[in-house]
Amino acid sequence: MMRFSAASYGFMILAVWWGVAPSYSAPETRAGDIRQWAVHEITLTASTDFPNPYQDVEVTAVFTAPDGRTQKTVHGFWDGGRTYKVRFTPTAKGAWTYTIQS
Repeated sequence: MMRFSAASYGFMILAVWWGVAPSYSAPETRAGDIRQWAVHEITLTASTDFPNPYQDVEVTAVFTAPDGRTQKTVHGFWDGGRTYKVRFTPTAKGAWTYTIQS
């Protein structure tokens, strides 16, 4: 299990299970300014090629709200080559956490 932190964006990756290098992009105006109802995108890079990346790899992210109670499961998608993405829209302001599994 690898651990990464993207806390400057108000999110934290708890675990990545498949040897990827995550990056994060979102429509922020400054670090830590997470916009409620805006789409946030997590980009993952696989450590290996797959014969059929569209069907062979399933990416799932489970997001937990700042209150610790609300959980949302979001399925990621293949974006070409070794790139997979997860898009998420927070329904509350604050520091969300998430776990990505594949």
